[in-house]
Amino acid sequence: MEKLGIQCDLVTQDKWLCNHYKRRCLAKFECCNKYWPCHCCHNKDSKCRRSELRSRDTSMVKCVECGKEQQFGKNGRFCVACNTQFADYYCGLCKHLIGNDNHPYHCDKCGICRFHGYRSFHCDVCGICLDVQLRGNHKCLPDSAHDECSICLKDLFIGCKILPCFHKVHKDCVTRMIRNGM
Repeated sequence: MEKLGIQCDLVTQDKWLCNHYKRRCLAKFECCNKYWPCHCCHNKDSKCRRSELRSRDTSMVKCVECGKEQQFGKNGRFCVACNTQFADYYCGLCKHLIGNDNHPYHCDKCGICRFHGYRSFHCDVCGICLDVQLRGNHKCLPDSAHDECSICLKDLFIGCKILPCFHKVHKDCVTRMIRNGM
């Protein structure tokens, strides 16, 4: 791994490059001239000014087996040189290379990949994917997909959770709030 210049110390026992995504390639972003295990690792450790990158911001990938640098998606989820499978799930639209553990799927209506397709539905009124337990059991607010998180006040489109009181929050925000006893 040293020969590939991996900057992240999150390599797990399963030989995944980080704890965020199960894949066998590194990602390069326009803002940096480095390869990172994923956009989350970049956002956490990069010294550049871009700290809100998403997977879609990937421009190039590097195979961890042979070191071949290649344009993202050139050969789908496989390396163009050694045919190493980068990940179980591939979406060329969202630029996702991830494992199948969380049952990823691409929602055409949202225009992004989401997790747990077997327990999600897209609410056409709200304009967002929600847990099936909320089907017919949530307060629909037209076009509320881009509402602000009630805690951090950032866009909720990615990672929205609806509390029993119908406030929408990021999962990470509510977890931090509970841990801090608020």
